[in-house]
Amino acid sequence: MKQHAFEATHAGSWKEMEKLLTHLGKLRAHQVPGVGELPSLYRQVCNHYSIAHSREYSPELQQHLHRLVLRAHQQLYGQPAPGWLRRAARFFVHTFPAAIRRDGHLFLLITFLFYVPAAIIGWLCFVQNDLVYSILDYSQVARYEQMYDVSRAALGREREADTDFMMFGYYIQHNIGIGFRTFAGGLLLGIGTVVSLLFNGVMMGAVAGHLTRAGHGENFWQFVATHGALELTAITITSLAGFKLAQALLAPGALPRSQALMMRAREAVPLVIGAMWMLVGAAFIEAFWSSSTTIPAGMKYAVASVLWLTVAAYFLFMGRGRGN
Repeated sequence: MKQHAFEATHAGSWKEMEKLLTHLGKLRAHQVPGVGELPSLYRQVCNHYSIAHSREYSPELQQHLHRLVLRAHQQLYGQPAPGWLRRAARFFVHTFPAAIRRDGHLFLLITFLFYVPAAIIGWLCFVQNDLVYSILDYSQVARYEQMYDVSRAALGREREADTDFMMFGYYIQHNIGIGFRTFAGGLLLGIGTVVSLLFNGVMMGAVAGHLTRAGHGENFWQFVATHGALELTAITITSLAGFKLAQALLAPGALPRSQALMMRAREAVPLVIGAMWMLVGAAFIEAFWSSSTTIPAGMKYAVASVLWLTVAAYFLFMGRGRGN
């Protein structure tokens, strides 16, 4: 059913419900004629909202129905607005993973654009010793070799004087900087996001391939294995948010570009917020776990396997019981 036919069929129920809710906001329930119809109307509008959401009707219609559902729910059940802890739990249990699944095909494409070039460049740098110098200069290559040398007291650091807490702050700044660039690049018609995504993938592949060839592979892989589950996934998520901005600019549909951009930006907010928390978590693991040379490599790989599987299961299954 087209949206206009859907609205024409059900607009009467929506207006009746809105009228009841308006009266209930001013009068006592026993003073409002027809108040007994509210539970039935509430169930109908809940179903209408679910249909409008699944068929991707206009955001304006979805928001209108959503507001009606919330107002009716408040009148019927009288539950107070959830506190910050409940809102946070609802965000991570439902809103964030559902936002990823809503654009699942685009997310898979972004994942392809990130990991496939990384794998290709990594393999080429592994089999061709000098290729890495076409991507990184000699000082960068030397610095990476030093960071993962077997004699290092802590992996992944450029300076021995840095403490775990100092590195935690550094990694937060570094990770969020990458995430912000991939997101904001969407305002350049998506070109900035694509360039940032490919750049980070190529750099990661070049470093991984060269260090593995140079004999530093064990230290490198045990360092990146665990926090990579959060950090690398978060980069693809901020890229997804960036592509949503680009979509508004390139294909605004019937809306003005400014309005389409505002709409897509609202859709991108959960992606950015969730990704930022993932990057903070990755920074914590990177500073206090990944860099340690006292934790056996086998334990790091075991924990990394569990975390990668947990991240995949979270985005595939979490919050599906709420209409996804």
